Amino acid sequence: MVLKASPHRFCHGGCRIGRRYREEVVEGRNALFSHYLDRWTAVEKWKVKDGQNAANTFVGLLRANLFEEALHGLHNFDQSAISAQARLAAAKMLILLKAGQL
Repeated sequence: MVLKASPHRFCHGGCRIGRRYREEVVEGRNALFSHYLDRWTAVEKWKVKDGQNAANTFVGLLRANLFEEALHGLHNFDQSAISAQARLAAAKMLILLKAGQL
């Protein structure tokens, strides 16, 4: 692969793209999730040490089992598979929140 063989040729543009993606997508997504946590933490009596970590954990749970297969074109998921994964991720996230692991 060209990128593996010559990463220095792509870092300048790639680093900029990565920073822009983080600023426009990741930080916005994490801010929304943090606002959600701020709203519900006291009501549900969750102990959240790091909202950013909690947001990243939830994204990881959402992507698990689907992301790699979709990324590599191994499988196209329909709405029901995506919804099932979202329910599973939400259930696992609630376990972590209730246990104070975030």
